[in-house]
Amino acid sequence: TCTDDNLVVNLSSDDICTDGVFCNYTLPRELRYLGEDGYYYNWTVQGYDMEEWGEVSDSWNFSIMPNITIALINDTVNFHTMDLGESNDTLDYSPYPFSIRNIGIVPVDVRLRIWNNDWLWEAPGYQQPTDNFMCRVDWLPGEEGAFDWGSSITSWAQISDTDTIIINSLNYTSGNSTAEVEISVTVPPGEPSGKKGATLLFTAEREI
Repeated sequence: TCTDDNLVVNLSSDDICTDGVFCNYTLPRELRYLGEDGYYYNWTVQGYDMEEWGEVSDSWNFSIMPNITIALINDTVNFHTMDLGESNDTLDYSPYPFSIRNIGIVPVDVRLRIWNNDWLWEAPGYQQPTDNFMCRVDWLPGEEGAFDWGSSITSWAQISDTDTIIINSLNYTSGNSTAEVEISVTVPPGEPSGKKGATLLFTAEREI
C-alpha cells in the first residue's frame, strides 16, 4: 500500500551532474518510514529528451533501518575535593555536566543506571538510591527543545541501579540533538576519606 511519503522529482542533468560524469541528488526532505516497521521504498527512473518520454525503468526498492547511536560529548564529572556534609552540583558548570548527543537517525529515549553496583559512597546505608547522589536533565544552551521536557526527568531524582528513562524523545537533527545530564552530590556523614567514583551507564532505545 502506498503511503503519503510518495515523491516525484523532475531534474535536468545540469541539476545533478558534475562535468557530465558524476551525478548526485539529495532529496529535499527526509524519508519518514523505516524498514523495522515493515516499510520499504520503490523507485524508478524515466528519461525525457525534451521531446518525448522514454520507458519507465524496472522498479527497485530499498529500506531504511534505524540507526540508534548516542555519544557522550562530556563523559566525566569531577567534583574534586569535598568535605563531610558538603554539597555541589553541575548547574553552574563547575564542574561541567554530562552532555549526550543523538547521532543516529531517529528520536531516542535515554536510560540511566548505576553500572555493576558501582555506588559513589562507602558510608553504610548509601550504597543505594539516595538524595546524596542525584541527577536531572536540562537543555543545552542554544539547543532548547532538543527533547520532550514534560516527560523527561527535569527535577532532581535519585540515581538508581535500575534502568530509568531520563530523556524522552531526544532529537537527532543537527544543532538540536544534545542534552545535559546534571549531577548533584552531598558527602554523607561518616564517609571515609579517599577518592570516590561511580560508573553510570547510558543506553538509548528508539522512542517509545
